[in-house]
Amino acid sequence: AVEDRHARVAFHFTYPPAYRPIPGRFNVLMTMYESTELPPWFARRFADADALIVPSPWVRDVFARYTDRPIAVVSLGFNERHWVGIDRDKPRQRVFRPPLPAEARLSLDAPELRPSFVWLWVGAHNMRKGWQEVLQAWTHRGIGQPFAEDSRLLLYLKTTVDPAQDDETPIGVTQTGNLILDNRTVDDDVMLYLYAHADGFLFPSMGEGFGLTLLEAMATGLPCVATLETGETAFADESVVRRVRTHPVTGLIVEPGMDPVNVPFRVADVPDLVRQMRWVMGHPREARTYGERANDRAAAFTWAGAGAQMVAALLTLAGG
Repeated sequence: AVEDRHARVAFHFTYPPAYRPIPGRFNVLMTMYESTELPPWFARRFADADALIVPSPWVRDVFARYTDRPIAVVSLGFNERHWVGIDRDKPRQRVFRPPLPAEARLSLDAPELRPSFVWLWVGAHNMRKGWQEVLQAWTHRGIGQPFAEDSRLLLYLKTTVDPAQDDETPIGVTQTGNLILDNRTVDDDVMLYLYAHADGFLFPSMGEGFGLTLLEAMATGLPCVATLETGETAFADESVVRRVRTHPVTGLIVEPGMDPVNVPFRVADVPDLVRQMRWVMGHPREARTYGERANDRAAAFTWAGAGAQMVAALLTLAGG
């Protein structure tokens, strides 16, 4: 929570079970959820807030079924250093290529070693983020040669392991065949490097409150293959990403550090994920157009803009 003893508004950005309202203040809770249904233990905390802030219209519409508290939408944003210009006279040319930090040097920087196409996935290490579907797509048989058996391709998985929750998994960068797993905690320069050196981005998420990594990838002009079911629809649609079909699934979802949930999600259809990846690789000119449009769309979602939205929302909710 953010407050001082002279303020009448207390702002909380947290997961509802950890939310503790401050007596005598107008308590504004900013949070999100990724399913069309909320667990009872999640929704009941809304009663302790005076107002809610959520990152997307999709989350607002879900929450509105569970509370009569006022709800404002304040989008998240990308670091403007991620936005790159597109040289529209040079096919598949994204202008920004940051230098590779010494501590993260990989074969991506050496032209003679670089694969012909690099797919990037970025997300937390939990099943809702779709990494299982990515791995299934990488080894899928039945729609051409499996990606895992094509030495011209590379799949780069960027996640983070919290030692407090997992003290057994080694931290570092490991490569098995044409798959790299990077579970380090890195700074923004390394992330900029990874986005800028990829050729395509994978986002087969089961559900998002907003979908920040997809926005970051779009800002760098990457052709993106993504599900479009939840919070990411605030900034992405089929005109800027290649959409992956989904099917419903209800079951126990366990996320690190959070309570298990049994609510509906939508999981990416793996064969369709494979088809969309092959389309991007097989249609470079058209895929580049998707990246250009994504780049243009993302420009409206900066952290500076999000900050202005936040100030306006707090003033409105708290009555000026």
